Amino acid sequence: MGINIFISRPTNIAKEFEKQFTHFNKFLKHEGFDLVRLGANKYTLDAPLRGVIELMKTCQGAIILGYPQYELNAHISKGGRIIPGVKGIKFIMPTP
Repeated sequence: MGINIFISRPTNIAKEFEKQFTHFNKFLKHEGFDLVRLGANKYTLDAPLRGVIELMKTCQGAIILGYPQYELNAHISKGGRIIPGVKGIKFIMPTP
């Protein structure tokens, strides 16, 4: 039995990050840490924040990963028309 570590990350992460997370996860397990998080191996009928608080009480540490979760692409327009040749704006929001 390892040391419980709470990990915060989105349930689904982009493929470009999945490989690195898999290596990180294997490393932590090899070092004797058990990663726990809501939505993967633990569930709650309470409000999510309450569930996180209760789960963290069983842990000796926490790792918060701010992987992009939501992505918004916007374009610049004038008079309702997208301006050609002007690069769009990209907003990336991490996990809450």
